[in-house]
Amino acid sequence: MLVSGVYYGASPIKQTAMKVSVKNGEYVETKQVPYDGSTNYSFSDGGMTTEIVTYNKDSENGIVSFVCNRMKDAIKVTYLGKKEVSILMSENDKKAMFETYEFSSRLLEIEKLKKEIEIAQIKIEYLKDKMSAQ
Repeated sequence: MLVSGVYYGASPIKQTAMKVSVKNGEYVETKQVPYDGSTNYSFSDGGMTTEIVTYNKDSENGIVSFVCNRMKDAIKVTYLGKKEVSILMSENDKKAMFETYEFSSRLLEIEKLKKEIEIAQIKIEYLKDKMSAQ
């Protein structure tokens, strides 16, 4: 599962990380993703700047779990860079993250089961061969 931090505004903030927090002060922050033109890139169009930073399983640093475990809380998302910009995460965005996480988890479980089935089939064939050799 990938998470993208998308900033759109009149001036660049040079985003390299994202923090999600709740009112009581608890927070989780992604790892830094330096500008590379790929997982961290930006462009300007019509005088407005768009910055997109993509966080993978190694760099998201637990923000998905944090959000999924606090669905009822107001969650503030802060884009961190040369400047900071904060927004409140919408209910739709929280729901989308939760449902995507659930879907991703199910896909991982299916892949794990497929591998276990493959191993079991190899063992069955091995045992059949041993039995027929006797």
